[in-house]
Amino acid sequence: MNIDWQSYQDGTMPADQSEELAARLASDDDLREEYQGYRAFVEAVREAGMSEKLDDSAADLLLQRAARQAKRGRPRRGLQALAIAASLLVGFFAYRAVSYDPMALATTPTREIVTISQPEGAADWVRSKTGYDAPAISLSPDAVLVSARYGDNWACYDYESDSGKFYLYMSDRADHFAGFERQGDFFEGKGLGWYGGDMTWYLRGGSDTERRLLASRAASQTR
Repeated sequence: MNIDWQSYQDGTMPADQSEELAARLASDDDLREEYQGYRAFVEAVREAGMSEKLDDSAADLLLQRAARQAKRGRPRRGLQALAIAASLLVGFFAYRAVSYDPMALATTPTREIVTISQPEGAADWVRSKTGYDAPAISLSPDAVLVSARYGDNWACYDYESDSGKFYLYMSDRADHFAGFERQGDFFEGKGLGWYGGDMTWYLRGGSDTERRLLASRAASQTR
């Protein structure tokens, strides 16, 4: 039986099939291991997507990991795992083709993420992890802080609002936007970038209008 784990995970599987599969997962260790393997691979692809420097060697590495997992399991399920891996990589590179952002600050995977709702606490956490002189930033009453994270040479405050998610990236790379044309107050790409307080900033998320409004508010707190 071929299982569409994606539809099960995202809730699009018909209710009767989903309930039956949930019952099987509760009693079948092998099936549960297969589902956990699928989820682990999806997470690995998601993490790889955080890096703007992913190349063919990284794709090969992901497939090799899937192959090693396949050898540990039953042959039939091993082939399914490899098929899932291949289809995910095809989708992943299609996603990369439309989502690549040459202005992105987060060019390495996330090292650590913390759930936090207070701007002051998030700033303290980023300072302790990166050494940046990170200020506490409130975007608006409608865009609340939910987490902070960092990677090599960058950090980020994550916000949520009724209209979606916003990501305020920061770095100490002073020449990051060199070669890009400034338009008004910001460098414009798939987000809005600026320099402030000896730091480089880049806001992603939301519509163009919302992003510009929140970028203006954030920029006033980074000077």
